[in-house]
Amino acid sequence: MSPRIRLCLLLHASVLFSSECCQGSESVGDEARAGTVEAGSFRIESFGHRECLVTDAKVNGHLVHLAVDTGSAPPVVIFSAETARLGLKIAKGAPTSGVLKPGHYQSSISEPCSFQLLGAKVDNAVLLVAPDSQDPAESDGLSGLLGWSAIHNGIWGIFLGLPRTVLVPLTELPAADHNGVKLVVLDDDSTLSLRFADARSDNPRIIVDTGNNDGVMLPPEQWRAWNLEHPDAARTIELASVGGDSITPHEIAWADEIKIGNLVLRDVPVSEADRVYTQQAAAGERIVALGLAAVMRIDLAIDGSRKMAVAWTRFSPPRPFPHNRIGATFAPPVVKPPDSSAGVRGIDLIAHVAARSPAALADVRNGDVLLKVNGRSASEWWNDPKTGFDGPVGSVFDLSLRRGKSLIRRTVVAKDLLVPRSQN
Repeated sequence: MSPRIRLCLLLHASVLFSSECCQGSESVGDEARAGTVEAGSFRIESFGHRECLVTDAKVNGHLVHLAVDTGSAPPVVIFSAETARLGLKIAKGAPTSGVLKPGHYQSSISEPCSFQLLGAKVDNAVLLVAPDSQDPAESDGLSGLLGWSAIHNGIWGIFLGLPRTVLVPLTELPAADHNGVKLVVLDDDSTLSLRFADARSDNPRIIVDTGNNDGVMLPPEQWRAWNLEHPDAARTIELASVGGDSITPHEIAWADEIKIGNLVLRDVPVSEADRVYTQQAAAGERIVALGLAAVMRIDLAIDGSRKMAVAWTRFSPPRPFPHNRIGATFAPPVVKPPDSSAGVRGIDLIAHVAARSPAALADVRNGDVLLKVNGRSASEWWNDPKTGFDGPVGSVFDLSLRRGKSLIRRTVVAKDLLVPRSQN
């Protein structure tokens, strides 16, 4: 049962993917603008328990699939399991000491290699090599990440609600009509960060993070206020972790409509923001993060060179959102990466149950200890990355539990929880 682990990595030392290592080219993104981008070059694909915005590139002539992560600072990151296939050699190993903040990993540095993206080629690129995703089901088929800094100077349209082409180059920024919301792209080119152009003091800063599957992620005080205002919102619960932080239960609700500044999003998941976002806030500042599911509910045009953007609300039905369909999850009392990757043996898996969920209605309670799932032992279930409670509607889960000194069985049937009200 794999937790939702965000793919974010640490850039260490003064490593450049640009002028120092690429024979004077400012960055691969700058050269790519002169190349040809075919429809479908950027697309949504499923990997294990998550969806990714994906593009193709080549390393030393070998095809790689990269998750486009606008919340990742390094331009290009390759997972270590791919180095042999790609002929990548390590020039400098990862640091072995130091305390990492949540969301950071130690990374190695490759020797110069050939890198090709969007029709442009760099012959002496130096890439980061990082640990594989801690969820094997997620990293299977993915070779690494393409960060925002690789393409930040282009003019892009992010139209994730469309069936095929989802990120396309534009010749100019579309004009903001009466439905468009004007935004400013902040000078930090490492991640995609926006402010509202009207500069009202109560408007939050927005971090756009396509490497996170979630929707709208609110700072803790705003999340608590939203829950008080929406006590009957449909919700579920997942295990989640930002790299380097503990794996913890993470509640996700469904918003029919939510307003961020003067930008309105409809039919979108909403949850509390991880520390990797909130710790970036300056004194008195609020940060709201938009994950992939939230970006799918807007059309967003960005001119990185002029630091301008425009967003429009999408009114079309949302894509299905992968989620826990029983509204309960089971976890050890504390799991800290990298210990989580080693599995659990002989450790109680404790129930965390969302109110009014199928699990709650089947009398699964907070604190119940999981013994078996459909006849499989709890440890076997936990250690299998392909298991989970996000299977098809109607899936039946026979749970053997311990409650106090009593052994009980409960049967839970999966149903869609995080969907538009019209589908409930």
